[in-house]
Amino acid sequence: MSRVRLIALIAILGALVSIGEAQDASLPDAHAPDEEEALQLLSDGMAVGARTQAERVLRRDPDSVVGHYVLGRVLFEAEGSLGRAMFHLGRARELHERSTLDPHSPFHQQLLYTTSRLAGQMELYDYQLELLGYYDHLYDPDLVAERCWPLMKLERQDEARQFASIAVNSPNPWQRSAGLNAMCALEGEARTREPYFNACLAALEDARRGIERAAPDEEQPGIAVDAYNAALAATVALRFEEAERYALEGVQRFEPTGADPWQLLVELYLSEARMDDALGAFASMIRWNDRQPASMRDQGRAETEAVAAIVLLLAGETVRADERIDRALARPDRRGLTTDGAEQARGRHALLRRIIRRTLEEERAERASWTGLGARVSTFAESIPRRVARWPDDERILGVLADDERLVDTLRPFMAGGITGLSPWLTGEIVSVLGPAIVAVALAEARARDAQEPRATPFYDALEVEIAAARGDGETAVALAQRILPQLAEARGFALVRARVAAIAAAAADDAGMEAQAYELYATALEIDPGVLRRLGLALPISISHRGGDSESAASLLASSPRTTERDGALALDVEPTARGLRACLRTASGNELRCVEASAPPETDEARAAEAERDPELATLTLPQRLAREVHREMWSARVELSRVDLSSLDGRPIGGSTLANERLRQLVDEP
Repeated sequence: MSRVRLIALIAILGALVSIGEAQDASLPDAHAPDEEEALQLLSDGMAVGARTQAERVLRRDPDSVVGHYVLGRVLFEAEGSLGRAMFHLGRARELHERSTLDPHSPFHQQLLYTTSRLAGQMELYDYQLELLGYYDHLYDPDLVAERCWPLMKLERQDEARQFASIAVNSPNPWQRSAGLNAMCALEGEARTREPYFNACLAALEDARRGIERAAPDEEQPGIAVDAYNAALAATVALRFEEAERYALEGVQRFEPTGADPWQLLVELYLSEARMDDALGAFASMIRWNDRQPASMRDQGRAETEAVAAIVLLLAGETVRADERIDRALARPDRRGLTTDGAEQARGRHALLRRIIRRTLEEERAERASWTGLGARVSTFAESIPRRVARWPDDERILGVLADDERLVDTLRPFMAGGITGLSPWLTGEIVSVLGPAIVAVALAEARARDAQEPRATPFYDALEVEIAAARGDGETAVALAQRILPQLAEARGFALVRARVAAIAAAAADDAGMEAQAYELYATALEIDPGVLRRLGLALPISISHRGGDSESAASLLASSPRTTERDGALALDVEPTARGLRACLRTASGNELRCVEASAPPETDEARAAEAERDPELATLTLPQRLAREVHREMWSARVELSRVDLSSLDGRPIGGSTLANERLRQLVDEP
C-alpha cells in the first residue's frame, strides 16, 4: 500500500477543528443589523449566505471587524481559499486590537487560535509559533501541544519532544491526546518501526478511553485521526492485519478531517491484490472526501487523484490514469497537515506517471497489432515525442533521490522520509531510473537499518532480484526469486511485489534459456496481477492454436501482439469458435486454465449496429477476429476481480457480471460529471 500515501501523518487535525468549533460562541460584537445577520448566518452554518452578507457589510464599512471575520472564516473553512482567509482574519484582528481598550476578549482569544490553525495549513510555521506565543502570553492555559506540529515541520525535533512530553502528562484530555499524537509523529520522523507503532497505538487507546468516558448526551470525541495514524504506523511495522483493523475502526463514523482511513485501505487492499475490496474502499474514499469541508478537501486533492490513478492503472484504464496523475502533478497539495514534503510527493507522482506513460505506449503498440500495419508505423512515429516527454519525470525523480538519506528511506518499505506514499510494488521502478549499482549501495544501507526486522527481508530480497536482472545476471535473479516467492506469498501487503518479482525473474529465465522455470514464473505473475507484464513491457511465450476460419485470423492477430511470442511447449492460448462468436483461453503447459475471454460477432440488424456504434464507436468498426484481439488485450492484462467478494451490481443497481466487473464499477466511480 502506498503510504498516501502518504506516509502523511495528520497528527492533530481533528481535535484542532473540534476545539475551534467549540469556541465559536466567542464572536465579535455586532454594531449594526447587517453585522448581526452575518454572524447569525455563520453560526447557523449557512456559508453562502454568510459570505454574501459579509461582503455587503464590507461594502458599507470596509473597517468592519465582523465583516472581515465572517468572510475570513467562510473562506478558510467552507471554501479553502487560505490566502484570502488569512488577509481577512488578520485584518479583523488588527481592527479589533486598535478599536477597543480591552482587546483581550474571548473573541480575540478565539481569533488568535483560528489564525494559528490557518497559518499551519498554509505552512507558515514560524508565524504559527509567533501566534501561539502571543496567545500564551495573554491567555491561560497555554497551548502546549499545538506547538509540537510546527516545531516538527521546522525540524526542531528536540523542542517538539519537550512540548509533547508536557502535553502527554497534562490533566487536560485534549492536550494529552494532542501530545500523544505528536509523540506518534515524532517516532515516525525518527524512522523507527515498533516504537512508532507503539506510540501511535497509545494515542488510539487514549482516544478510545475518551469515547468511553463521554456521557450519553455528549457528542463523542473523534477517533478517525488516531485510528488513521495507528493504521499507518502498523503498516510501517509491517503489521498488515492490524493496519486494516485500525483503519476500519477509523471509518465507523464520518469526521471532518484530512486523515482518510478509506484511502489507506484502498492502497492496502491493492498491495494485497484484493482488487474487489479496493474498489469498494475506493467508492467510500470518494464519498468520504466529498463530505469534507473545502479546507480539508484541498489539503489532499492531489493524493486522491494519485490513488485514483493507481486504481485505474491496475484495472487497465490507463488513459484515465494518465489524466489523473497529470492533475496531481499540476495541482500539488499543501503539506501543512502532513509530515512529508512537497518534493517527496512530486517524486512519487512523477514515478507513477513514468509507469503509466510507458504502459500507455505498450497499449498503443497492442492496438496497432490488431488494427493494421499502417497503424503500427504511425504508432512508432508518434511514440518518439512521447518518450522524449517522459524525460522531465526522470529528472524530477533523480532530483528527489539525489539525497542519500531520502533514497535509503525510499527503499525501506512503508518508511517515512523517502518518496511519499511509494507502494512497495512501485519501488522496483527506481532500479530502472537510477541504475542497479546505485540502488545496490542504498539497499545495503537499508538492510542494515532494518537488521532487527525480519519481516522486511523478503522485500529487500525482491529488490535484489530486480538488481540482478538489470545487471543481466539471469541465473542469480531466478534462483533468488524461486527462494523468496514462497516467503512473499506468506506476507500480506507484498502480493503485487510477488507478481512483479515473478514477471522479472520469468523474463530473466527466458533470456537465460531456462524455459521451464520461465513458464512457471510467468504463470505465477498472471495469477496475481496480469497487468504487470504490460507495465514491464514483457511478451508472454505461448503456443497459439485455432480451429480455422475466424479463429485462425484471430490467432494471427494475437501472434503479432507485443504481449506474445510464439513458442512450442510454452503456455497455451486456444482460440475457438462459439455460438456467439469467438473464445480464447490461456492455459499453463499442464492444462490449468488461467483466463478465458469471449467476443461476440458484429450485430446483424441495422438497429443493433447503430446501438452498438453509439455505445462503443471503436467496436462497431471491428471484425470478429479484431474484436477478440481487443478483448484479449483488455481482459487478460488487467486486474482480476474475485466475484465472491463483491456485490454483483453497479452503483445504480443494474446487474453486472463477468470479468469486466472491475472496469465497469471503476468507470462509474471516476467518470467526470
